[in-house]
Amino acid sequence: MKSFKINLHKKHIPLNSNLILNNQEEYDFHIETLLFLNNQVDIGFRPDYFITFHYRHPSERYSAKKQTNNELGWKDRYGFDKSKSLWKEIPKYNYYDKRRNDYDLIVKDTYEIRNVIAKELYGINRINHIDKFPPMFFFHELGKAKLQYHTHLLLPKINIRNNQFNLKTFTAEQIEYEFNNTIRHKRKCFSSWKHIHIREIDNPYTAVSYLNKETTRQHTSLDYQNSILLNNDYASTTTNHNIPEEQSSIQN
Repeated sequence: MKSFKINLHKKHIPLNSNLILNNQEEYDFHIETLLFLNNQVDIGFRPDYFITFHYRHPSERYSAKKQTNNELGWKDRYGFDKSKSLWKEIPKYNYYDKRRNDYDLIVKDTYEIRNVIAKELYGINRINHIDKFPPMFFFHELGKAKLQYHTHLLLPKINIRNNQFNLKTFTAEQIEYEFNNTIRHKRKCFSSWKHIHIREIDNPYTAVSYLNKETTRQHTSLDYQNSILLNNDYASTTTNHNIPEEQSSIQN
């Protein structure tokens, strides 16, 4: 394999161990994004929960049906609902399959999800009151298989932007319950098969580094359109950097 030299940024920090960089340009783009994310933590973003959810795939519309009833299930045959026209189902399948791999359409779905989260978890009923929204970061990834987008979300307990609208529930178990039993049913774009997972965050620098691992010149994982970012008005006079030497403790 051909090797190449990378000139490190003057503010270089340790990168996630899962990261693969192919050239100087990819490194420059990745490190600038990571430094931006770390600066968000520096000026006050304190995420407490790491949330992962998947989107509804067209294959979830179908389920195998038993067509025979042999003793003990021996040589039973399974098929699909014949009442649906095959000619109509194939275009639907292709449409939704394409939608789940279109970054712009994932961003559009995320906008709706963000507003439901603000209402159900923070008590913000009017979505046009963006000043009440807590800082929240959405990251869209394709994962190892590169077949379909899934999304990671960082959420804080305390709403630094408006402390009248802090998180309603304070345990990971309660939040996981709300996502899987309330929020999931508010939007059809959520996968009905895959569970929504919640993990607590020990080090926000580790979290943003891990979620930045797929960022390249061609793809930015951070959803700038839907994420609620902080400006420098929230910066404190004392900044406590707690960047680990190897930012790789969060795993799929």
